[in-house]
Amino acid sequence: GARPDARGRKVYCTELYSGKQETFNRDAIAGVFPLERLPDWAREKLAALQKPPERESVIAKLREGKNAAPPHEHKPKSRGKDGPEI
Repeated sequence: GARPDARGRKVYCTELYSGKQETFNRDAIAGVFPLERLPDWAREKLAALQKPPERESVIAKLREGKNAAPPHEHKPKSRGKDGPEI
């Protein structure tokens, strides 16, 4: 959002050290820091922020759930000698 041709005034930023998110007006941004001059810890944090979060597969969760506990057995109830079984 810090590009000069971007729409709007807000620039959304994430502080590399703490991970805190901030917004600034575009006119408060002096420039972009060159990536090659970042210290190693900051490069690692930046790489972690740019990596999309891993999502757990819903299908895998369902499969794990089936393997974790045996299914509940349903015993049919009877309504007496003459009634139908449910």
